Amino acid sequence: MKKKYIYPIIAILFLTIVTVGTTYSFFMAQASSQEELKGTSKNFEVIYTGGKIPLENMKIKPSSTKEGGLNTSVNIKVGTNSVLARGTIYINIKKMTSNLSNDGFIWEVYGSNGYYKKGTFSGYNDTDNNIVNIVENVPITYDDTEYTIYLWLDGNNPNIDNRIKDAEFDCYIGAKTENFTGTTIK
Repeated sequence: MKKKYIYPIIAILFLTIVTVGTTYSFFMAQASSQEELKGTSKNFEVIYTGGKIPLENMKIKPSSTKEGGLNTSVNIKVGTNSVLARGTIYINIKKMTSNLSNDGFIWEVYGSNGYYKKGTFSGYNDTDNNIVNIVENVPITYDDTEYTIYLWLDGNNPNIDNRIKDAEFDCYIGAKTENFTGTTIK
């Protein structure tokens, strides 16, 4: 009678081992494919084309509009198969005389994505290589996004007068980026 029960017990043990083994293999395959996806998502490439503001022998004159000042354009996008990114574009002040540190010296930025921001250089100087963030924490996509930056002296502002005659200003425009997790870029 005891031999009669041994075969069903062996069959149940065999079936249990096969089920556990198959389930384990399935979950291991799922885990390894997820790891592969994570591995390929580490590609982080941002393509930034910086513009130059023509500051050599800068002869910027007071104007009533931004078009009377200086301007340049920059482009930024993520590379093909790159992960998502956010970016900040900034003006790094290398040299600025104190007579320009007022609300009559204006910067404006217009993005092809509808972004707009305006500010002044009031309160800035060149002692600490001041950074002025002009585009902040914007999503960067696979398409070029162009930002046009204007620097101008507001001729209607009482702070802009003959005191700016010997003014000096030197800067460069840069970008910093970071990847972030979330949904895919469309």
